[in-house]
Amino acid sequence: MKTIMTVVACVLLMTAAANAIDFDVNEVGIEYQDRTAWRGFALFGGQSSTKSLLRADIGNFFLDAGLRRSNDSGNEKDEQWDFALSYAADLLGMDYEIGYGYYLYPEFDGDHDISEIWTTFSKPVGDFRPRYTLVQAWNTDGIDSGSGALHIFGVDYDIDYADRVISNPKAFVEITYNAGLDLWSDGDVDSEWSHVLVGVNADMQIRGQTIRPGLYWQHTFEESVNSKSDQIWFTLGIVRRF
Repeated sequence: MKTIMTVVACVLLMTAAANAIDFDVNEVGIEYQDRTAWRGFALFGGQSSTKSLLRADIGNFFLDAGLRRSNDSGNEKDEQWDFALSYAADLLGMDYEIGYGYYLYPEFDGDHDISEIWTTFSKPVGDFRPRYTLVQAWNTDGIDSGSGALHIFGVDYDIDYADRVISNPKAFVEITYNAGLDLWSDGDVDSEWSHVLVGVNADMQIRGQTIRPGLYWQHTFEESVNSKSDQIWFTLGIVRRF
């Protein structure tokens, strides 16, 4: 399954590369997150972190890069470097995105690095956008027991509100079925509905700067994914757009 999805992703991305002729940096910024999570799993022991980020357009491609660092005084060396390349288009009246991401953890000398490929299908219905995402992720250290898939079913909602300060307010809800993905091969993750995630965020224009606050709630069904059943956290970002 992993090999097939990798081949499909590479073929589609390479086929679409002919359209990638313009490189435009969209935004750079920094974001604070008071609880750190990835695909439902807690990172850095669930402690807060700070992330530097960059997003650019390359034709129909999107390049995202970031460096996230733990703010915990006992884990200053905990870092996550992430890189993602995705391609978005429409097919038969439906929007889709396909991409590849790599998560590097330098503190572990490559033993815990993660690769993933994903495909998202969505279609706007009024102010709502139902979506489905299939994720296949694996540990790059060659331990197959950590490999698995995620099936994410969600709905995004564009909130009809804007003024001189607030713009692009959005809310979403999603539920994830974890088909055996074990973050770092502990071998104890069951194939179950793992968690629900609800969030809301917006852009705020303050003195020429874009401030991006967000509020999130995660309810976890499966303790092998996250031992804390309910978590609430916020993010606060400062973004410079170009």
